[in-house]
Amino acid sequence: MGQRTQYRQRFLVSQRDSIKPVPVEEIAYFYSENKVTRLVRTDGVWFAIGETLEEVGEQVDPRRFFRANRQVLVRIESVVTVHKYFNGKLKLTLNPVLSGEVVVSRERADSFRAWLSGSV
Repeated sequence: MGQRTQYRQRFLVSQRDSIKPVPVEEIAYFYSENKVTRLVRTDGVWFAIGETLEEVGEQVDPRRFFRANRQVLVRIESVVTVHKYFNGKLKLTLNPVLSGEVVVSRERADSFRAWLSGSV
């Protein structure tokens, strides 16, 4: 039997003068902007974290999180709608809403569909 991979159960975030754990169940998505990675909770509150999006992607369960593009790593429960976009791309509507478009490339669209349907 192979050893099961252990994924992060929570992330530590700074809030004023304290450090607070945020369970992955409360995370809607992570996104990167201006070289800062932000964790966004399901209630829309966000926190800057010290890890890169790539590092976070290696630490979370790939059945629950998908790297939509270079800027966004989404949790499956935050995907509200998937729109067909031009040239085989997919455009996502997330909850809470992320300003700007979240587009999955044509090359990753099939992998995203498989992930979303649970057949990964």
